[in-house]
Amino acid sequence: MFAFSLRTAIVAVFAGLAAFSSADARMLRAASLRRHLVSVRDAGCYDYVLVTTRGTTEPQGPSFAFTTMVQNTLSNVPGGAQVNTEYPAAYDGMSPILGMNALKSYLDDAVQRCPNQKIVLLGYSQGSFVSSLALQSYTDTSSPVFQAIKAIVLLGNPVHQPDFAGNVDDQGGSSTAKAWGAIYSPFTPTVPEAYKDKVKDICLLGDAVCDEKNPNPQNVHGNYGQLQGVQDIGTNFLRQQLQASN
Repeated sequence: MFAFSLRTAIVAVFAGLAAFSSADARMLRAASLRRHLVSVRDAGCYDYVLVTTRGTTEPQGPSFAFTTMVQNTLSNVPGGAQVNTEYPAAYDGMSPILGMNALKSYLDDAVQRCPNQKIVLLGYSQGSFVSSLALQSYTDTSSPVFQAIKAIVLLGNPVHQPDFAGNVDDQGGSSTAKAWGAIYSPFTPTVPEAYKDKVKDICLLGDAVCDEKNPNPQNVHGNYGQLQGVQDIGTNFLRQQLQASN
């Protein structure tokens, strides 16, 4: 989850796409999606689902960065469940692509199976980039997926956009509102403008992954899960967005 490693991995996405034969890439994606769709079909329908996409090297399952936020939301807003994006979360250049495909597959399937179910996207580190990649397919505000997505919370986002609506630090302030993500550029897919009112993009001051120009030598990127301010901001935002859509 270090900035230089993440940058290397994401840049390698494009090299990875060229290096894999199309048949190899299709086979990898198909295997990942098959595993994912089994868990999706078993999930059932809820009032809302929290879809967590974990960071680089985190084990498959929930991201530690959202533990308290998820627990508080499920406790305070009835009728919810958590779903985890199944993907490698590795330094491999194909990892974000596999994650994007798994997340898109879940979203497409979810709105067909459960058209009244609300969706929340939670992404940490590489998971933020995966979420941004997936959202590129749902910029039409009349689409079922766009309308189902009620909130997005990103932590330590490597494609953090300066001055984007929803940018806050761990105290809800603006100290990182102008921060540049480690792989942010005019050519990198970021959260589409259509979602600007649905996003909280939380970046710690000095987190080299989302605040590359102001790195803290102590590497604060792993601190999101243990900071009450981060968890409270996310919990309050999710509750507000979910209850407003009732």
